[in-house]
Amino acid sequence: PGWHGGGWRRANRPVRRLVHAADHVFYQSRFSKTSSDLFLGERRGPSEILYNPVDTERFTPGPQRGADAPFRLLVTGTHYTFYRVESVIEALRLLREKGVDCRLSIAGRLRWLPSEEECRRQISELAVAKGVSERVKCLGPYTQEVAVSLYHSADMLVHAKYNDPWPRVGVEAMSCGLPVVYSATGGTPELVGDDAGVG
Repeated sequence: PGWHGGGWRRANRPVRRLVHAADHVFYQSRFSKTSSDLFLGERRGPSEILYNPVDTERFTPGPQRGADAPFRLLVTGTHYTFYRVESVIEALRLLREKGVDCRLSIAGRLRWLPSEEECRRQISELAVAKGVSERVKCLGPYTQEVAVSLYHSADMLVHAKYNDPWPRVGVEAMSCGLPVVYSATGGTPELVGDDAGVG
């Protein structure tokens, strides 16, 4: 109901039928199973959690960066909502106020407005208003071929998406040795745990 609004039961009907008719169901996280049970009805048949994989032969830690280099924050993925970018720009402003020399790279598609150009303009205006415009860089969409180099260029992944069922970007970042700062909601806490980042 929070995602769809009115008519969510009707919209869920086809998926509800599939979930209950299937011989076996794979959920991508415990959060996904809990949500399915809540909104589609608890399933009686067999099921299991099967987390999204990562190729650990490709996604490996990169070279250590110098201690005197600016601290680099990275936001990746497809951005369907502005708050994911807005919250990280605000965090960048707070870090700068505390004297931390840091930069922010935003990689991925920007989709919360009709055009990428409008989204970029909104980011630029916010960065100027927060006094961090020279420290924010929009990299645009990227392919899996360059994803590893993106993670290697950063010191930390910030994943602010609320109730993400199971973010692949978190698994990729951790496989590359990056800690993850995240919204402690959805399936992300299962993914990161207590040792690989902070919720």
